[in-house]
Amino acid sequence: MLALLERYYLVTVRDPDPNLAALSRYAGNLESLVDERTRLLIEEKGRTEALLHEMLPRQVAEQLVQVLGTYLSSVHYCTHSTCSTTR
Repeated sequence: MLALLERYYLVTVRDPDPNLAALSRYAGNLESLVDERTRLLIEEKGRTEALLHEMLPRQVAEQLVQVLGTYLSSVHYCTHSTCSTTR
């Protein structure tokens, strides 16, 4: 947006708030950190499920993965609901 203003009005627009630029950089770094942690979590989940399938009979492992997935999604929903009501 600033670049467009600079081109249109042929002026240099200074950053009105250096803290805003710092927050923007922090948000970008935070997003990349979340992406990396999510990738690591998915990899670990795959390794855990593979280990479960090695240790238990196939049907038992599949049922356990399904039950745990349902349980974890309900825990996520509860914590999300609690967080949104406490704000």
